[in-house]
Amino acid sequence: MWSLQADLYAGALFIKLSFGLTGLSGLYISILILLALAAFFTIFGGLSAVIWTDFIQAILMVIGALVLMFKSEFVMLGECAANDV
Repeated sequence: MWSLQADLYAGALFIKLSFGLTGLSGLYISILILLALAAFFTIFGGLSAVIWTDFIQAILMVIGALVLMFKSEFVMLGECAANDV
């Protein structure tokens, strides 16, 4: 289930902590920054920006999955070799 409030809170919390903002007013400022960035991205980028963002995220996810696959394979091979002793 999709919740706009949860997305705004999570993004605003990240911005708040990244910029070192404090208190409830810092959270509100973070939400406004997040909304401004989203509006700018949507207005000036449009569908093309969304497509490029999805493309980059897909590549990063595939690279992450491959790294995880190879890393776990090496860990499992190491544990199998250690158990053969």
